[in-house]
Amino acid sequence: MPDPGLTKTRFAEGVWEGVLHLPGRAEPPVIEAVHHAMPAPGRAGETRALPAPVLTAADGLGTWHLRLDVPASVLGEGVQTVVLREAGAEATLAVFSILADSPPHGDVLAELAHLRAELELLKTAFRRAERGRQTR
Repeated sequence: MPDPGLTKTRFAEGVWEGVLHLPGRAEPPVIEAVHHAMPAPGRAGETRALPAPVLTAADGLGTWHLRLDVPASVLGEGVQTVVLREAGAEATLAVFSILADSPPHGDVLAELAHLRAELELLKTAFRRAERGRQTR
């Protein structure tokens, strides 16, 4: 049985796809996509909700195919990060970033976005471990 989580299968032609495993769940969860913009220096960042990804049943209980059509409004100057998570939950299921029109220091911006995404994953893992420790 696969571990719980969301595994990316491909990202092409503006469509991010993955397989969501939530063992034991019969009903599909509500997944939300949130866009975090970190534009070029001197501009304010923003966070906004994107249209919900589409879930279709896959083989096995608790497994769904997820498809997110990335809107053109996400594309822009700077680093654009999309976070996928279950609605109402703190846990991050997946994160991906898009870097466009990079200035000379663009690699630093991409690395910062990547580090932020990794930090989110670490926070989720620590919270999960702490909850498991508290229930013992």
